[in-house]
Amino acid sequence: VAVVTDPSDYPSLIEELEENQGLSYETRYYLMRKAFNRTADYDAAIAQSMDETAGELSVRLAFSGAKTLRYGENAHQNGFFLRANSDKKSLYDVNVLHGKELSYNNIVDMHSALSAVKDLSATACAIIKHNNPCGLSQGKDQRKVFEQAWAGDPVSAFGSVIAFNRPLEKETAEFLMLDSEDKSLRKFVEVIIAPAIPEETRTYLFQHKNLRVVEFDPALLAQDFDYKILDNALLLQNTDTKLLQKTDWVTEKKNELPEALVEFGLIAVRQLRSNAIAVVRQLDNGDLQLLGMGTGQPNRVNATHLALERSYENLKNEYTGAPEGLKKYQQEAVAKAVLVSDAFFPFADNIDLAGRYGIKTILQPGGSIRDKSVIKRCDELGMAMAFTGLRHFKH
Repeated sequence: VAVVTDPSDYPSLIEELEENQGLSYETRYYLMRKAFNRTADYDAAIAQSMDETAGELSVRLAFSGAKTLRYGENAHQNGFFLRANSDKKSLYDVNVLHGKELSYNNIVDMHSALSAVKDLSATACAIIKHNNPCGLSQGKDQRKVFEQAWAGDPVSAFGSVIAFNRPLEKETAEFLMLDSEDKSLRKFVEVIIAPAIPEETRTYLFQHKNLRVVEFDPALLAQDFDYKILDNALLLQNTDTKLLQKTDWVTEKKNELPEALVEFGLIAVRQLRSNAIAVVRQLDNGDLQLLGMGTGQPNRVNATHLALERSYENLKNEYTGAPEGLKKYQQEAVAKAVLVSDAFFPFADNIDLAGRYGIKTILQPGGSIRDKSVIKRCDELGMAMAFTGLRHFKH
């Protein structure tokens, strides 16, 4: 006796029945496992629905198709990759075209990279290192966008995971200089991922035998809930998809910003680990760029300091004028940028620090009991600050 629960099994079953006048033990065993998994998922769906009717939340997660990874987060840990049984769209379905096997850390960083570009409306590129965007840019020309993202932190971009939200053009991929005779000019990255990678682009990328070349559309990331399993306990929350409630200028000075820049800055800081600060700017060509970021800090002052130091370093790298003009160039560029915080400023010390670097515009959620003192300090320094009404912690 065999139970068939999936129409995709019909062709192979018909072929085996015609050839053997029956089904092998291996086939029946496979079908039995598949049937019990199907009925288990069905019973779980009924149980969850009945609990919901009773006003109680219960969660039953089912995953299958386990792929054994080379190792987990570290070499002494085992790692596996499974697909949710109930979902039609899954990161599990990435199409690996070339390169070494994906690692546990590669997959985590791929998710962060895809998440960073999926909500950006223009052509975008995210460069991820240790689960944080060290480079992020959007604009019209994909090659230029890639260069601008890379300039966000060229040192950290080494060994990174890179995602695009448009099919990857060969000219864009050539920025990696994989065929340069001078090997020191070749840019080493772990993974490059895009919704589609045309044949001529593949041919170029395949020159690097270990580079993981992956096709996956960021638009397919549509997870409704975030799960964290902590020592046999589950934390569950809605996915953070809303950017802001308002743009309320609370200072005497008001620097009206392009809507695209506000959205870009909030998307950038939403991807950073808290405490997080992002410094973003609109370039002369209209493109948007993450100029500097501070992430994962126990206090916000450190995050602000790191973001501004990174911004100054990047401006130093792009500056081509006389040495004595560098400081002025940095201050003028930062004055045009926007500092975005993932949560409110509890004290005015962050404002003082930002002011010393030349920041003139700040976006933050607001909501601190010391908001009035923070606003007052901005007014004293001639800075503009807007409250967005939404915090974007990410731990």
